[in-house]
Amino acid sequence: MGQSGLMVHSQLTRQFPRLADALAGRSDPSEAVRHLVDTALKATGVTPGTTIEEVATLVRTLDEAAWDLQDLHDRGEATTESYTEAFRRARAANALLDSLSGRDDAAAYEAAHALGADEDVLVGLVEGGARSSDL
Repeated sequence: MGQSGLMVHSQLTRQFPRLADALAGRSDPSEAVRHLVDTALKATGVTPGTTIEEVATLVRTLDEAAWDLQDLHDRGEATTESYTEAFRRARAANALLDSLSGRDDAAAYEAAHALGADEDVLVGLVEGGARSSDL
């Protein structure tokens, strides 16, 4: 999968081992990762740009917004929900950037965080047994 190949991304295998196994078992893991990324983008309401440069700029913007909200949250000036939403949006955009850059393992990891779903649901999305409404 991609330049770095599935399973190289140790965080994916450590945090989401069943998801990593489900992806590795697919005949076209990249297609399954693209489905996860698309689902994450839809679930978070992120509208990406059309070029890698535009997506990279979006990632930087959303990451900065999430970090700012984390700082505000840590000071008691923002809600957990607002920070979590910003974090998930940034992760969804980063998942797309990773996917466009051929880093499918990293894209799957970022998409999993963007979706914030139970691993069973993530595996179901990969295997076709779950819908985005299950999130």
